[in-house]
Amino acid sequence: MNQTTMMMSGPAVASVQNGDWSNPSTWNSSVPVTGDNVIIGAGTTVTYSLASSPDLGVIDVQGALVISESVSTQLTFTNMTVEYGGLLQIGSTDNPVPPSVTATLAMSPPVEGGSMIMVMGDLEIHGSPVNPTWTRLAATAPAGSTTLTLTQDVNWQPGDHLVVATTSLNPMESEEAWVSSVSGNTVTLQSPLKYEHDGTAPAQAEVADLTRNVVVTSVNSAVHAEGVMFMAGAKAGLSYAEFSHLGGKDLLGRYPIHFHHVLNTMDGTVINGVSVWDSHNRFITLHNSDGITIENTIGYKSIGHGFFMEDGTEENNTLVNDLAITTLPGKLRPDDGGAAGFWIQSPRNNLTDDVAVGAAGSGFDLSIPDKAPDVVPFNLANFIESNSTEHTTFPRNLPITAFVNDEAHSNRGDGLHLYRLNGAKHGAISWFTGLSMWRNGNIGADITGAQFNVTSSLFFGNVMGGMKVEATDGTITHSKFLGEIVSAPVPGRMQISLYGVLVSGSRATISDSNFSGHLPRGALASADIINNINGFELNAVNLINDQLLSVKQIDFGYPLNGYSYFDVEGLNGNSSVSFSLFRYDLPTTLPQSSTSVPAGMTAFIATCTFNQTYWALTCPLVTPTVWKSLHT
Repeated sequence: MNQTTMMMSGPAVASVQNGDWSNPSTWNSSVPVTGDNVIIGAGTTVTYSLASSPDLGVIDVQGALVISESVSTQLTFTNMTVEYGGLLQIGSTDNPVPPSVTATLAMSPPVEGGSMIMVMGDLEIHGSPVNPTWTRLAATAPAGSTTLTLTQDVNWQPGDHLVVATTSLNPMESEEAWVSSVSGNTVTLQSPLKYEHDGTAPAQAEVADLTRNVVVTSVNSAVHAEGVMFMAGAKAGLSYAEFSHLGGKDLLGRYPIHFHHVLNTMDGTVINGVSVWDSHNRFITLHNSDGITIENTIGYKSIGHGFFMEDGTEENNTLVNDLAITTLPGKLRPDDGGAAGFWIQSPRNNLTDDVAVGAAGSGFDLSIPDKAPDVVPFNLANFIESNSTEHTTFPRNLPITAFVNDEAHSNRGDGLHLYRLNGAKHGAISWFTGLSMWRNGNIGADITGAQFNVTSSLFFGNVMGGMKVEATDGTITHSKFLGEIVSAPVPGRMQISLYGVLVSGSRATISDSNFSGHLPRGALASADIINNINGFELNAVNLINDQLLSVKQIDFGYPLNGYSYFDVEGLNGNSSVSFSLFRYDLPTTLPQSSTSVPAGMTAFIATCTFNQTYWALTCPLVTPTVWKSLHT
């Protein structure tokens, strides 16, 4: 007897031969009725084709339970286990459930998070393809509009449930809508929009279709079931399925889709075109699980982090073209108070073409622990420790595998927050390519680490600035930093950024990049490049062939570390413009043991002038080696 049958509170109706669920001869007694526990016996295949079922107890799938693809069905139960060797099948990759048919698995939990589908065998759920699962506006949709003009044709249907993403600084302006009709790339809504949603590149609202014809849900949307949990050795394929009203609020491990310590036993598993919405606890969780691909998937409105890699042991997972909209503050972990759209704790994963919108915290939060599995104290009285002893890693010593064409906007915190990478230990460069970070409530990208390169990226309209870097051998190249993209920002919806890049404790290079439109706000400092003067760390920054076009180009100031300097090689298209910036009291930066200013330093200072605009001593360009030699 297996664990599930031991947990059944009463006798079970068991299948004894292949057959239809509604056929009495399929069962050892009679067709299951309300409250019955059900066993799909090993070696038997039962086909379910009922429009509705009684509210069943536990379903234990030891054989095969196949949901009909020819008629619409609903199966209601408290819990289900797909045992090793068992199969629950709703459609297949080659033959998904046709669009004229619906299939619903409805869980009836006695309490919040009290029901689940545990998969140790094989789960295959494949709905009719939705093409595309999400796209963008091609024209601005003003408040009161009932028409959406999209960037591509869609096969969406009347009655489909949509979400239109916010494009303002208010993360709560994403809104739901329902389709009245579709013609090519034009969607008519059943009711007018409450908010304006921008549709002019590069600020274009995402529009996602949440509706699927295969649904996993809770009977009562106020009391959420857990969802689906995969265990080591399971097999799975999920495509174009809808997971709604799931996730146990503030309950550890109770997530809508959860890969739990599967290690690499499910390597190659693909989740494609799924929607997860109205979750009380995350969208999709990978915990000590490797090699999973999540693509074209939408998460809308979760409590706590959305797409979640739990403890830093997760590696070689791929997230492509996924969309996270609206993650609300949670209480499960301390960091859930600033819930991120994507919470990633290991750099050895691939994120490409993903978008995070409307997070309570940062859009992408790469909080990289020194050692994994990472143990997080959930509260002072009860430290919940990870039981992941399968493998230990040191994530900060690893480079980012791929972070390409990812976008974050309208999040309350940063677009991207990374802390941190110890690049010097692995020698490889972490590349961030094609970022688009705009109208976030703090900074576009806040990166602490070593040996990284941000290239071909766009930043605008972030409340504080485009980037903050605290880096060892960090590089920013061929990127654009704008105060805003509109000439007259709408108060409350938009804000001109104070700065392009704030450098803090850095040895960094910024090259071939464009800066413009940054403006002061109150007493806050503003410039294209700002030197963080409050830290004791050395700021050694090289600016090469940059266009600095704001009212104030550089704010060097009076850094606490007197050895800090900026080298400028080429400025605003003039390759002959080159100079170095130092603290204006250059002689006092000598070591305290010095009793006099070295002759070389005296001669060097004579060639410098004080620049009121930069608030720095402007000197002929010198290399770090020469700069060091001046002190001896």
